[in-house]
Amino acid sequence: MADPFAGVNLPSFSVPEIRMPSYGAVSAAQMEEISRSLAEAADAKSARGLVKRLMAEVREFEERLDESHEVGVRLVSFGQSLVFHVHQIGYIQPNLVTFAGTTDDSQPVRLVQHMSQLSFLLMRVPRLNPEQPRRPIGFRESSE
Repeated sequence: MADPFAGVNLPSFSVPEIRMPSYGAVSAAQMEEISRSLAEAADAKSARGLVKRLMAEVREFEERLDESHEVGVRLVSFGQSLVFHVHQIGYIQPNLVTFAGTTDDSQPVRLVQHMSQLSFLLMRVPRLNPEQPRRPIGFRESSE
């Protein structure tokens, strides 16, 4: 088979060498910092991160209460309202938050809610047992 370009004068060219900048090796300390930052960012979007922020809010609210009151929560959903005394706040990874406590008539309640639907009002409520020392709200780590 004959060369189809035989006798054709083609221009010659060369491809320039392209060099990528060198950033050097990433140190172990830099990798640890990157890893820590990524973990913090992921945690901030999780139920665990939300409960950490709730802990700070609840503690600040608790500090302002007198001895005759404790932290209560008012939940409003579907036109109904429920107030209860909070004893424990926890989470189930990756996105559920739990509240446990009692109603004014000492009935136990437990709310499990997706963190995207979480909306409640912290409020001061009269203590159910004023003769006993005020018990701070407990925060429970997930068992997972």
